[in-house]
Amino acid sequence: MKIVYCAQFRDSSGYAVASRGNLRSLDAFLQKNPNAFELKILPLSAGEVNRLSKEEEKIIKKYEFSHKAEIDETCKAGDHICLWHMPPLMLTIWAKRFRKNDPHWDAVEKLVRSSKENVNVTVWEADSIPEGWLKVYDEYNTNSVIVPSQWNKDVFSKQLGKKECFLVPHCVSEDIVSPKEMSIKEQLKDKFVIFSLSQWINRKGLEKLIYAYYMEFGKQEDTVLVIKTYLNVMHDFLEQIPLEKQAQHIGSQISQIKNKVFLPETKESKAKIALICDLLPSENISWLYEQSDLFALMTRGEGFGLTVAEAIDKKKPVMVPKASAYLDFTND
Repeated sequence: MKIVYCAQFRDSSGYAVASRGNLRSLDAFLQKNPNAFELKILPLSAGEVNRLSKEEEKIIKKYEFSHKAEIDETCKAGDHICLWHMPPLMLTIWAKRFRKNDPHWDAVEKLVRSSKENVNVTVWEADSIPEGWLKVYDEYNTNSVIVPSQWNKDVFSKQLGKKECFLVPHCVSEDIVSPKEMSIKEQLKDKFVIFSLSQWINRKGLEKLIYAYYMEFGKQEDTVLVIKTYLNVMHDFLEQIPLEKQAQHIGSQISQIKNKVFLPETKESKAKIALICDLLPSENISWLYEQSDLFALMTRGEGFGLTVAEAIDKKKPVMVPKASAYLDFTND
């Protein structure tokens, strides 16, 4: 049996992090069961490449197609199972945007269409999947879908008809790198550190977290909220708004939120926020988790909640709303 796994293995998105976790799991399985199946991967790029560890890059190179001819041969044989790990519309509408930076987006469609069976690995945050997704499944004769949470399995199963929906949680593995300290070390010294790691979008509710933090700790100077975030790291967006400008925009929004918080006697909140608008290597992310006393995210909905799971795995207290998928592994 031959499996071809197409995903954003080198990118910085949540999908990319999840795909790397799955790849490590598959690699571990094949090391114990070398003849179970043949695995090839097609790394796709939709945004800025993440700063991968040497171990992550080693595993990716171990399984990726070596040249275009090998992809063509696989498509011609047509005896593979294709796992395509992405929101379905990335295979159609969004792929046209990505092709100018990565020709592999042409190859993924061929690998899906030529496969004897194709399976979409995806995630969704709401209580109904978009009609456009269902149309893609019909167009490409998708056999089944893999989702990472019971929330998603319940939602997808209601709309997929005869297509099967399988629950396979994301992989949260122990650190494969040693934590590497950052220049903000002095800002965190002797402080109660709250850490939040997420994209700066409405669904993640970061503005709610900031409001609450400024109000709760307004009279204290021995706390710091570390927010590691960005607006968007897709290629065309970064060309227009690089990370430096994104940091300025987010910083301005944080200031506007602070200006709307009034404490008794109209005093300004003394609570400190450390903003990190960048793509960080795994070593730095591990260090930030290590420094934190609490992981907090006021997200309005999640299909899984990978950063929440990572924080729990690192034995950090977590504060999240009672909402959607991460209820699989959190409690009151």
